[in-house]
Amino acid sequence: MRLSRGSCAGSFLLLGVLLVFVPAAAAQCSAGGSSNPANGGQVVVHVRDAGGGAFQGQALVRLTSATGGLTQMTVTRGTEYVIFPGLAPGSYVVEATAPGYIAAREEATLSIPRQVVDLYISIRPQASPKDTPGAAQAPVLAPKASKELDLASQALLANDLAAAQEHLEKAQKLAPGHPDVHYLMGMLALRHKDRAKARAELAQATRLFPNHRLALNALGSLLYEAGEYAAASEVLERAVEADGDSWRTHWRLACSYYQQREYVRARVQVERAVQIGKDDAGEAQLVLGLTLAALGERAGATQAFETFLRLNPNHAAAGEARQRLEALRAAH
Repeated sequence: MRLSRGSCAGSFLLLGVLLVFVPAAAAQCSAGGSSNPANGGQVVVHVRDAGGGAFQGQALVRLTSATGGLTQMTVTRGTEYVIFPGLAPGSYVVEATAPGYIAAREEATLSIPRQVVDLYISIRPQASPKDTPGAAQAPVLAPKASKELDLASQALLANDLAAAQEHLEKAQKLAPGHPDVHYLMGMLALRHKDRAKARAELAQATRLFPNHRLALNALGSLLYEAGEYAAASEVLERAVEADGDSWRTHWRLACSYYQQREYVRARVQVERAVQIGKDDAGEAQLVLGLTLAALGERAGATQAFETFLRLNPNHAAAGEARQRLEALRAAH
């Protein structure tokens, strides 16, 4: 089934998006070859913070067999440990990560059937932009160039594209190669519906200033709109690092993960979006409902759809949300 336009649209740059709904998939995705429930062993993963205590947030934990034949994923959700059951003897790689933290990897080996291995993984926070020399701010603009950019921004807001073009050309002469100039040139190109130029300008802005949160969000949205979900995820992951307090940034990344059927990852991001945005993040509730339904968690999905409809009764996707809600209630 497909959702009509608007499910993940919101602030996704003028987009109407189609989300492909995939019914009841489990949190484990397996390529076969290393799962043996009858005589299976277990890897018990304890995720620790930098101080050695149990990690209190939501960490995504992925277990992969050394041969690549099996992948399992789960989320800690504040629990002291997570268990990967039904494993055949062999070597496994375990990776743990969380928004704002550096991914950590450890290896586990099961030598005999039914063996239980405890594995401890510590994750540490990423350096914030203010801790990274040269990364906290874009290059400083001279006063004249700054004035031209301000005038260009005002013209864009007023939809006076000719004036915006004029001021941006002046700014470009005064500050060639400045990331903010490329960002606004990208936004102007979007107003002209020239997505190829917009994409090139936004990409250049992020090359010149890797933490340009506005350019990262806009570029990620363009890639999403083009159906390049893996590339969109990479860019939006950087946007989350640069702008971790924005619910919309987490929501956009959740949408991108959802499109790739990365439901566990999507859940981490969309729950963070809801946590930050609260009632303002009503659109995120729709993606939360879809994600939980895909994970087979009907009660949570029902609650999310109900919340979405309460907060957004006139949303373009409200009709389809009601249909999904009715289907979930009928299945009980």
